[in-house]
Amino acid sequence: MLLNLLYQGPEERRAESLRMLAEKQAADDWSVSRIADLLCDPSPTISRAAEAVLLGIGRRASPFLGAWFRDWRLRSVPILEPAGRFSPRQVAVEPLLSGISGTGRPTSALERARPVLEALGWQPATDEERVVLSIVRGEPMMAAGWGAVAAVPLIHFLSQCDERSIDALESALAAVGAAALPHLLQSLGDLHHRRRDCLLRVVETWGRAAAGGATLIALEELMNRAGETFVLRRAAALTLRNLGGAPTSGPANALWAIAVENESPPSMRLFEGLHLALKDSDSAVREAAMVKAARVDDVNVILLLIQGLSDPDWRVRGAALRAIVRFHEPHAITAVVRVLVDPYHASDAEAVLVEIGAAAVPVLEGAIRAASSSELAHAARALIHRIRAT
Repeated sequence: MLLNLLYQGPEERRAESLRMLAEKQAADDWSVSRIADLLCDPSPTISRAAEAVLLGIGRRASPFLGAWFRDWRLRSVPILEPAGRFSPRQVAVEPLLSGISGTGRPTSALERARPVLEALGWQPATDEERVVLSIVRGEPMMAAGWGAVAAVPLIHFLSQCDERSIDALESALAAVGAAALPHLLQSLGDLHHRRRDCLLRVVETWGRAAAGGATLIALEELMNRAGETFVLRRAAALTLRNLGGAPTSGPANALWAIAVENESPPSMRLFEGLHLALKDSDSAVREAAMVKAARVDDVNVILLLIQGLSDPDWRVRGAALRAIVRFHEPHAITAVVRVLVDPYHASDAEAVLVEIGAAAVPVLEGAIRAASSSELAHAARALIHRIRAT
């Protein structure tokens, strides 16, 4: 009954219920977790009363406060310090440390966690903790001295910092050097990263200063790496272009064709790159190749689209089908007819053939005569009737 009063009625009555609970020391673990909810109550009176109750409960409250910090409930940060003093220190320190090291943690949480950690006597024990602490203290160049381990925290802080801190964080990332490059490119591939322009400046600044074209080599190696995501490999291609470089061989040419080459007028390099892209093990690369081919106004692209129509991935086949509708050449129509028995795209193929119209009828009639399955023959007859009726 007392717990129900915590959430209902006037502020004074709710606050009094909290105080009664503290005086009676009647709070079990479940009750403590419910009281912790009130730390984020919109009423300052209630949130302060909940804070006082939790501090009065003492040792048993601190695990809940730490859990709340992990859940981004920043109201619990200030009271973890006294909680840590009357409970085993790790109960308060570990949740805060989880927050200060976590790359998903908002910058405000990190800034508030540091003084509490220091008040509890905590000292960093790992390179990552030292890096994060240096950044929070406003010393990013000191963090850069730890090398590769500094890359991810610096990128994270750059995504959240205010305008005054951008230059210092960019300089620190550039100082990390080649070790930061994969992480920088990964973040460049994240379309939701707030500071992609800053990260690109870091890559280009460091790349231009690097002796022997090490950055260009690293970018091409990344484009050639089949195990990486398409988004990352595409970001590497764009960065390579911005640095004035170009790929020399291998799968990198496929990514270059998709990300950089102009569709009009199409070049031999574009066609060769798209051909290579269709051999890539990543279906996202093959699908992007079909999307790129759809923008090429040249009959020579038909062979690529026909190849895409037989791809093992249904998304690639769909992209090829949407692109080939512009071409009414017999061999293009023949390839679309075969898609009539595709379990994923049969209806799309029907729509394409209807849009092509009369030019599709002779090819459909030929498919009926040479049909290897009754299903294809039946679909072809139905389509001929539908086209002639329109």
